[in-house]
Amino acid sequence: MRKDVLTIVGEGLFGADWIPIMENQKFSFRKEFKTSLSRKYNEEQRLPSKKKYKVHILAGNEIEKKQERTTENLKRLAEEKYGFKSFETLKGEGVFLCRLKISNQKMREMGFDYISMLHKPYEDDYGDEGFIIFDDSLQDNIYLYYAEMNDYWAKNGGFIFLEEIPVPQSKKDKKPL
Repeated sequence: MRKDVLTIVGEGLFGADWIPIMENQKFSFRKEFKTSLSRKYNEEQRLPSKKKYKVHILAGNEIEKKQERTTENLKRLAEEKYGFKSFETLKGEGVFLCRLKISNQKMREMGFDYISMLHKPYEDDYGDEGFIIFDDSLQDNIYLYYAEMNDYWAKNGGFIFLEEIPVPQSKKDKKPL
């Protein structure tokens, strides 16, 4: 089931910038993630400022067999369904922007217990890599889920994929034929 739920606009913020924004909205971070986010969140996790994206959320249960519900296979399915040729838009900042727009109630209405993005894995202070995730079982906690490319994801999750919305060309920018 394809779920196009919203659009977001990149802010181009670093991890340390997201901490007070999310905390002001009553979200919390696991201590170890908050510390790492302040130190290790880098350019690769930022979306370009003011670029708009359409959010697609792929339901994990679209891959029925648990052993086939891997990061790699979820990306492959998104490629088939949405026509993605690249996953360059999958950056950690997208998770924060989506979390500001998706309440726990909305997530449950969509049929998800958690939502994540299969961005380039984020490294914590111990060198472990994970994906930023939020779920309603931990209230308003945001944390890292440690998963390898071939680890299995639970079927009750949603996976964010971002499609860049092209900026319409203005008349003065168009070249005469």
